[in-house]
Amino acid sequence: MQAHFLGGKKLIKKISLIIKTICIFILISCFVALIYMFILIVTDYKPKSVEKLEVSNNTLNSLKANEELSIITADVSYGGIDQSTAFFENGHRKSDVLNENQFLNTLTDNMDSILDHNPDFIFLQEIDTLASRSNEENQYEHLKNYLSDYACVYAPNYQAIWVPMPFASPLGKLNSGQATFSKYNMSSASRIALVQDLSLIHI
Repeated sequence: MQAHFLGGKKLIKKISLIIKTICIFILISCFVALIYMFILIVTDYKPKSVEKLEVSNNTLNSLKANEELSIITADVSYGGIDQSTAFFENGHRKSDVLNENQFLNTLTDNMDSILDHNPDFIFLQEIDTLASRSNEENQYEHLKNYLSDYACVYAPNYQAIWVPMPFASPLGKLNSGQATFSKYNMSSASRIALVQDLSLIHI
């Protein structure tokens, strides 16, 4: 009888230890999550309503009245998505699928397809300047050199010290933005922050 009692006490101690361990793990996880959320809030990219941007490779070409113009806009997905991959939110994309050369090669292939149409203006989304997902390659500098006949400007759009998604292969550090390329002279360029809260928009 006493042996059963002692065995029961040991079992209760083991269960109690397991419960305490689980509780400590949950508390630590919550604490880490709170610290992470706090860092994200503090470091969240908050652009000014209007920010002056630097124009590179500026050209002397000027627009003429009644001139027909062509524009191509594209989301190039930082060169990370090709025929063999898909975006991770669809359950397919991994952040480490391609190596550095493949990212730049994909970007270059995209540019070649765009240049086949000889556009006057090129608007590009998701250009990384310092991101783990694209091996921290400055893609804007690469495109600026590749499209040297175009005046160009870059506007940051998304910056994060760490993106935990997808959980199996986090995107990590992320600095990305939009680039504009023009065959014509850019006298100035600005990034304008639009209202994000739709309830504040009055038509």
